[in-house]
Amino acid sequence: MSDWYTTFFEGPYLRFFGPLVTPDITRIQVEAVRRWLSLDSGMRLLDLACGQGRHAVALAAAGLNVTGQDLSPTMLALAAEAQALAGTDVTWRQGDMREIPEQGTYDAVISLFSAFGYFPEDDDNITVLRRVTAALAPGGRFLIDLNNREPAVMAGVQQRAWEPQDDGSTLLEDRTYDLLTGRMAIRLTRLDGSAMETSEQILRLYTLPGLVNLLRLVGLAPTGVWGDYDGQDYTLSSPRMIVRAVKPFADDR
Repeated sequence: MSDWYTTFFEGPYLRFFGPLVTPDITRIQVEAVRRWLSLDSGMRLLDLACGQGRHAVALAAAGLNVTGQDLSPTMLALAAEAQALAGTDVTWRQGDMREIPEQGTYDAVISLFSAFGYFPEDDDNITVLRRVTAALAPGGRFLIDLNNREPAVMAGVQQRAWEPQDDGSTLLEDRTYDLLTGRMAIRLTRLDGSAMETSEQILRLYTLPGLVNLLRLVGLAPTGVWGDYDGQDYTLSSPRMIVRAVKPFADDR
């Protein structure tokens, strides 16, 4: 399922993960993004793999000039509906994250909720970061938010987790980690009464040193790391791995 992401976000995504992204959670995340990136009204921001637009719409409401890019037409349609309800102004664009057309345009780019590491070839994932670097203006900042790899690996290369959801359904995750490739295959099963739905993700998971090295490879300078949106320090047991990096000015290189 090397192209799982082409269909997963056309339907299963919200049924599996919708209950996890409440308005309160989105508010906390957006407040942290604004603080960590020092975002002011009028700044130009790209929300890469923006999904249903929950961050993009909130950031536009705070006065930013926001572009949301996503591969999924379904997600972009939902994003446009959310924008209309909020009365904000966001530019939506359908496109692969490996293809960002702007050069030196954005004051900030964000990649949130583990929207990185989708591609089976590492060169493709690096291409995403190269495009981010090219799209940033000098001094522009990049924030990337990923699941922390370490708890999954420390818990064992195979694990199963049951997670009751607020809507009464149950989410079952069967995870298998490939130590050679660094990829986690996640088989998702959603049980809702007698109904059952399954889907699968395959993600390249990165260590913090591995991600930092990739950011430096593409010309970005890491300047901060957090373990969650509450601002906690990153540790091996943190739920998230959130890294900020900056594109240097020419004289700083």
